[in-house]
Amino acid sequence: MADSLIDLLLLPLRESDATFNRVGPEAMYVRAQFFIREHLRDPDLSIDQISAALSCTKRYLHMLFSDRGTTISDYIRHARLQHCRQELEAQAGKSITDVAFSWAFRVHRISAACSGSISAWFRPAIHKAQHGGLSADFPCE
Repeated sequence: MADSLIDLLLLPLRESDATFNRVGPEAMYVRAQFFIREHLRDPDLSIDQISAALSCTKRYLHMLFSDRGTTISDYIRHARLQHCRQELEAQAGKSITDVAFSWAFRVHRISAACSGSISAWFRPAIHKAQHGGLSADFPCE
């Protein structure tokens, strides 16, 4: 009985491993998502780094994300914004700049591209990420 219960509890882990080890576009997309999530805090995370790690072409990665209605850079930005939002909600006193830097946002680029303060840009951006509304001309609208 105990072995059956353990097997039942391990089933979701085995299924995720099976998806990760499969071949084809869906499996490569899952691997790309995993790699990106594992490296979100790396400010040098790039398509070059992702394609090298996954042993595939940059064009193929672009196609995988395009087929799902997004770009790699938008996916990365959205994931980082989600983490920033969660961190700001969990630690209310933390500065937006510190959170942004910790999630590999290059705040000097944000402030140079946008008029006004970083907070004025960052809070609406997090809100948009939360509600899935990143636009094509993000980060400054």
